[in-house]
Amino acid sequence: HALLDQHARLQRMEKLQLEHAIGTHLVEIELDDHAAAVGKSLKELSLPPDSLIISIRRGGRVVVPRGDTHLPAGDLAVAFVPEGGEENLREYLLKGGNGREG
Repeated sequence: HALLDQHARLQRMEKLQLEHAIGTHLVEIELDDHAAAVGKSLKELSLPPDSLIISIRRGGRVVVPRGDTHLPAGDLAVAFVPEGGEENLREYLLKGGNGREG
């Protein structure tokens, strides 16, 4: 367990260093059965222009997202967002709204 804890701490440190270096935050948003994005492709979604989905975790594997990648329930979207942008992206993916502009 100590080795796993150390590995997890190192991963968190690397994540924070990356976020600081590029001025964004790495977030994960799980798509439940009721998420507005479920069943749609990435190109069908009007995502915030300052957000970028960089990978999708689907059942134990990682999917590299492309425009034609469809999002089933249970997917975990991993994205870069600007500071304060997580709720905006969450609004787009889960509720289909435009979130807060700004």
